[in-house]
Amino acid sequence: IISVGTSGLRSATNRNQFLIEMKNRTGLDISILSGLEEAEGSYIGGLYDLNVKEDYRVLIDIGGGSTEV
Repeated sequence: IISVGTSGLRSATNRNQFLIEMKNRTGLDISILSGLEEAEGSYIGGLYDLNVKEDYRVLIDIGGGSTEV
């Protein structure tokens, strides 16, 4: 299991307490993705295996902390 956090954890004031509590409850270490890593993952996941020419691909990711095109 690979566990990651995104915008919500990057900006949370209680981020450290949350990460400790999740580690204690689940045994998982959560890695916090950078904004760029989050956007790249959204792009790859959102457009994975679509039968569309690459020149015509656009993804708009509207999240809680930002919007990327």
